[in-house]
Amino acid sequence: MSDRGATGFSNQALLDQLLAGPYAHFTKVGEDDYRDCSERNPGLSLSSNGYYDHKAGKGGSLSELARDESRDVSHWGPHHDHYSSKPSGNKTEKATSDTAAYLWEKANIGEEARADIEEYLTGIRRIPTENYMDLIDTGLLRYLPADEKSTSDEKRPPALVHPFKFIEQDGSIRTAVRKIQLTRKEGNPRKPHFGSDGHLTILPPLDPTNPDNCFLATEGLENALTMRSFYPRKQFVVTNGKSNLKHLLRLAKPEIGVLIIADHDDHAKPHENGQLEAARVRRQLRDQGVNCVAMKPKQPNWDANAALQENKLEEWRNLLVEVPEYEKPEQPKLPKGFRFVPFGESAMQIPEMLVGRILECGTLAELYGDSNTGKSFVAMDLAFSVATGCQWHGEAVRQGGVLYFAGEGEGGLYRRKRAWEIARGQSLKEAPIDQSSGVTDLTDKQCREEVLDRIREKAEQVSLKLVVIDTLSRHFGGKDENQTSEMSQFVSALDNMRQEFGVTVLLVHHTGKDANKGPRGSNALRAALDNEILVTRKDHGPVVLTNTKMKDAEPFRPMAFQLVAVNLQDDQGRELADDYGQPFTSCVLEPAEVPRQSPRAQPKKGSNQENFDRVFAQQQQLGQSPVSLEAVRKALAMQPNRWRELLNSKYIMRTYDIANNCVEMKCFD
Repeated sequence: MSDRGATGFSNQALLDQLLAGPYAHFTKVGEDDYRDCSERNPGLSLSSNGYYDHKAGKGGSLSELARDESRDVSHWGPHHDHYSSKPSGNKTEKATSDTAAYLWEKANIGEEARADIEEYLTGIRRIPTENYMDLIDTGLLRYLPADEKSTSDEKRPPALVHPFKFIEQDGSIRTAVRKIQLTRKEGNPRKPHFGSDGHLTILPPLDPTNPDNCFLATEGLENALTMRSFYPRKQFVVTNGKSNLKHLLRLAKPEIGVLIIADHDDHAKPHENGQLEAARVRRQLRDQGVNCVAMKPKQPNWDANAALQENKLEEWRNLLVEVPEYEKPEQPKLPKGFRFVPFGESAMQIPEMLVGRILECGTLAELYGDSNTGKSFVAMDLAFSVATGCQWHGEAVRQGGVLYFAGEGEGGLYRRKRAWEIARGQSLKEAPIDQSSGVTDLTDKQCREEVLDRIREKAEQVSLKLVVIDTLSRHFGGKDENQTSEMSQFVSALDNMRQEFGVTVLLVHHTGKDANKGPRGSNALRAALDNEILVTRKDHGPVVLTNTKMKDAEPFRPMAFQLVAVNLQDDQGRELADDYGQPFTSCVLEPAEVPRQSPRAQPKKGSNQENFDRVFAQQQQLGQSPVSLEAVRKALAMQPNRWRELLNSKYIMRTYDIANNCVEMKCFD
């Protein structure tokens, strides 16, 4: 029964809001079942159909639960889709945008927020209060207290909140806030954001009585607030990362100038440097007729707020230099047409291994096998090892960031993660590993660009090493995997990831109807693979990895693992169980002995083969060596088509005798 008539929300939307607020500590334990896993036998269950208290034996609607919590749901507003110009790609993105809207409305504003915001911006960041007090008064800067009502051990920490505004294609700005960023004064230095419907943070001029027609764009909020007193007439645009500079192309107009003060990064990979993206956007804005200037600090890794804390802000300002023009690396001019290059001109590239002998850095690899053979367990085991840097079953691991495109078994991801943590004694809480919010179509150009943008955002925060696509079919957009053109587009998307970010891409894929013929789909994929690993499992036996292709090295020996059950526990070591006391479990991989392969049975000879043996022996007794092919056929009185079938059988081995111009026939048992 829907609650929409009472609250304006659909059941799913109301559930999303409750899980974002008073029940944010609840965890998904089933397809549509959320519970407090910090309790040994959690009794309260939330779902899109309502709530149910298993201990009390009663339940009700979600709107009743909200009222019992003294939550006024009316200010949340009806759950309409007018916030987005296009339908959200999946329910999770919609839910996170709803969470952003809820937290933004819940945050303290004005006098309630002033002391807490001052404690961070002035007490820690040393920004003068006059640089941001107007933003507190107008509610552009807010403060979100810790969630004291949470009964979980991990309460949401307090944070300063600022909004991202959605920029329409025509440059207009939506008023609704559907994406926010949280800045925490202590604890994890990463600044999480919620929501997907937002691009930029826009701050009004410090002196609103005398504004000029110019935007000043910079990456971080603290830097923008530090510089506001230097440029009191300008509107500030906070991009919250270099990858969002491109949204200035929507916002800027020919009559409005743009000043970009970019970060001066010194990453080894050019695509990770803020000044390079600033130069690209400057060129594009100038092509649109916009007067754009891009500056950067002369000294790398020295931003405005860092200079302020060193009492060198004026010096920092005087040392700003113009960002040089972006130029694509000049390609060496080669003579036209085909040519040869001496081997001596090429230098050996020492391979860097990501996981021992198993995965090489910057390559395209594939795990494939039948359903229920343990492919995802292997992929997750590798991903968790890379994220934490711990050895993978004795193989050395190069630690780095991991992105996991999760397309199957989403409900079991948490359980598998928790089982791995318990079995390995490693925590993934602070590990640089993220999973996707849903599936995407990597054969679609627009989807590919969106994915690359999201990866660029992550690459700013951590050095990425591994991207896992689980599975190929779930990220293929429902298209025909046998079509070479479709598969080539998919492979192109993976190559773009590898080349731009230097990551290893690991695919999880299925076999076709005939497992002996390898992974299903077009051969264009297998041709592009650097590494192919077959995953097999018979009955409830071990999971066996067989390296069926290793492009530039010796294939590794087969490996075997047993799937071992682990009783799940919460962070305090308390076992989790269902209402009947049965423990929640998942599995981890533990090394096992590789099963011995049984010898192949010899093929049974047919009547034609038996006749061939007899005639062949007769010809040899007559002194014919090598035996004439035509003599055997005539002795058998066999028609040409049947003769060809016999010659094509695996039972006959033929070699050609050049000297005597005939085929030598050899039979073997």
